[in-house]
Amino acid sequence: MKVVIVESPNKTHTIEQYLGKDYKVVASVGHIRELVSTGKDNLGLDFNNHLKPIYAVTSDHVKVVKKLNDAIKDADTVYLATDLDREGEAISWHLTEVLNLEGKTVKRIEFNEITKSALNYAIENPRDLDMNLVYSQEARRVIDRIIGYKLSNVIQKRLGVPSAGRVQSATLKMITDREKEINAFVPIKYSTIKAIAKDFEAKLYMDNKEEVYKIEDEALANKIFESTSKEMVVTNITKSIRKEYAKPPFETSTLLQALNQEHNFSTKTSMKEAQSLFEGIEINGKHIALITYMRTDETRLSKDFIFQQLKPLIVSKYGVESVGYVHTGKGSDFAQGAHEAIRPVDLRLTPESLKDSLTKYQYLTYKTIYDRTVQSMMKDAEIEVTKVEFRDKSNNRFICEFNKYTDLGYRVTLDSKSNKETEFKNNIGDQFIFNDIKLESKETEGPKRFSEAQLIKLMKEKGVGRPSTYASTIEGLKTPSKGYVIKAKNVLVPQRNGMASLEFLEKYFLQLVDIPFTAQMESELDEIAQGERDKTEYVENFYDMVDKLIIEKNKEMNTSEPLYTGELCPVCGSKMAYRNSQFGLFEACSNYPKCSYIKKNTPKTEETDIICPKCGKGHLVQKKGYKGKMFYGCSEYNTTGCDYMISKLPVSKKGK
Repeated sequence: MKVVIVESPNKTHTIEQYLGKDYKVVASVGHIRELVSTGKDNLGLDFNNHLKPIYAVTSDHVKVVKKLNDAIKDADTVYLATDLDREGEAISWHLTEVLNLEGKTVKRIEFNEITKSALNYAIENPRDLDMNLVYSQEARRVIDRIIGYKLSNVIQKRLGVPSAGRVQSATLKMITDREKEINAFVPIKYSTIKAIAKDFEAKLYMDNKEEVYKIEDEALANKIFESTSKEMVVTNITKSIRKEYAKPPFETSTLLQALNQEHNFSTKTSMKEAQSLFEGIEINGKHIALITYMRTDETRLSKDFIFQQLKPLIVSKYGVESVGYVHTGKGSDFAQGAHEAIRPVDLRLTPESLKDSLTKYQYLTYKTIYDRTVQSMMKDAEIEVTKVEFRDKSNNRFICEFNKYTDLGYRVTLDSKSNKETEFKNNIGDQFIFNDIKLESKETEGPKRFSEAQLIKLMKEKGVGRPSTYASTIEGLKTPSKGYVIKAKNVLVPQRNGMASLEFLEKYFLQLVDIPFTAQMESELDEIAQGERDKTEYVENFYDMVDKLIIEKNKEMNTSEPLYTGELCPVCGSKMAYRNSQFGLFEACSNYPKCSYIKKNTPKTEETDIICPKCGKGHLVQKKGYKGKMFYGCSEYNTTGCDYMISKLPVSKKGK
């Protein structure tokens, strides 16, 4: 008998039906072992043996290990089929360390999709465990434990806030840095002038410059406005072709961004739904995997998929003239080299054909992946841009652009309503009378808070984290008990604990939370994975650096000096400072007791992904009601007055 060990129980049914009765598929249910929390500083490291990690089977996996040993008892061959990233490789290694595999043939297999052909190929082409990948994962886990425990210990004593983490703190820094930029921003007032016609608007441009005239002098703006007439002459018309490029297939970060932007999914929801599609959905009595592995930083597609599925589908549905080239995007400097982009396993399984078998969120996730994959090999769209210049009697210059698709390219897959076109039918020298001239007063817009999509994009660009950590990092920051970050109106808002902890870390431990430092560490972990750096030496050097830094900074810290917030007291003008009490952190004037000003706390509202069933505009937000009882209400309550509320979140139903 042959036994295949996977991570998730949800995969077992899908894989078992493809491999047949000679194979038994069982699940490890994730990691079976974890670092212990004992020894020096509770780090779970053997300080007498080069900081070797000390592992133990977790309490919730004792029964799992027994079941796995029972399952492989009569097996002659054991296939380790955990996920194809470093985490999966480490799980396979832990299985070899814990299970009774003596006398059995042990093979490591991997597959990017759960299909019969992919599984058969994996079985026929096993490999040995890649210990460099294991060492890389182990190094990451250990350095995260070192920072997480040692730095958290310092910050808890000093501020009373919950914890600090390597990737988490660097990500929190991105959010708090943006908040500081928002608070420091001073808007500049300016005016614009536009001429309004029935079907379009033309804006006043600076003479001989290709930019809208933003007039900061109010008197000058009024003078130009008074001199502008509705009667104008068409003085110039230019035409050009602009390409609108199809986007590459999804990798993890771009999928999370798209689902957040298009459907307001949180990173947690997006990964959950993608995971379920990868592991398999029951369709007509069979478990069928619908997408490839969803933790990847690759945007390439396999040749077999391109020529056997993708190109034939485009030709048959849209015509051979719609076939373009495979858009793969710019390669990532931090890519781990996972097998493929996230794509459908079988393009014959269209989103519409599966709608009744999927939950609403599964359907939206699958459709988003399906559509992007098809579009990624289609022609780029071409737009004819007609730029029209108008002049009035005062020689004021107004410009408007008219866009017309000359080739829809990949946009033929989209709703025709999204292909908006405008056309101008007059000629140079023609008189044109506008309906109205408007003077608009505006202000320059400052930086905005990050949505989850924007934050993930920045994390990817800066090299902070990896595909497997984006969702867990953001969800960790949003943990209510930490009070670091909340999601409100689809943006991430730093809270008092988050701002205070970063202020403290930047003051004393900037090196450890600095974004370039965190990105550099990711590159060094990549080097371990590639066998170019020694794991043991790397971990020992890192521990020594952190230990010396904490000892040094503990001596520097003046516990009597408050941690300032960066703001001034609105009552007396003194510096505001963070203070701690039995109820947690608060912000108060540092001039106490002469000044007793205390800043009121920002109300905390946690927004979910669920659209309000009553108004269809807002999202359900967790709120505190009478006597502190929690409930969910519409986020539009203060805007439109929608009073929908419910005590528990609704459960999504199949096909709904």
